[in-house]
Amino acid sequence: MISFKNFLIERIVDPEQLAVKTAKIYGKKTNYGKWLKADKQENIPLSNYNKGEVTKAENKLYKYHEKLGMFSDNTSDRVEANKNYEGKFSDKTMKITDLHATQPFIRTSDREQLKNKINKKTSSDIMVIKHNGKHYVMDGHHTVMAAKFRGEKEVTVRHFDLDAETDKGKK
Repeated sequence: MISFKNFLIERIVDPEQLAVKTAKIYGKKTNYGKWLKADKQENIPLSNYNKGEVTKAENKLYKYHEKLGMFSDNTSDRVEANKNYEGKFSDKTMKITDLHATQPFIRTSDREQLKNKINKKTSSDIMVIKHNGKHYVMDGHHTVMAAKFRGEKEVTVRHFDLDAETDKGKK
């Protein structure tokens, strides 16, 4: 007979089923604001989402994009600004617990997307910026959650230190 401890160690958890079950248990809220709605039991709330902090980070990033020329009327200036911005990202391995959400929930209603994210492990899907010492997931919430459901403690992300980049001009 197998011991309970060995059963727990050897059991295989299907991350997709775990995500769906999590949404059924915790996805009770449907109204996340005037324009942001979710289907009941089809979303997983992200508990470390803080709208005020996220808004400040997004505003600072917007101003930085503006400074680079990413909103220029000239197409070649925009292309050059985007290349410059992309070049400032580097791959970095981070603890999932150190990442902060920039959205209040992830949807689990699209099972195919959920399955693809769980099966696909790539750092290019997770974009993180550092603002005021915190690391915000700008893109890739599903990928981070999928890694969490696979039992991973760390993920490789595309990381940009907005603090260091915007403090350069102040010195």
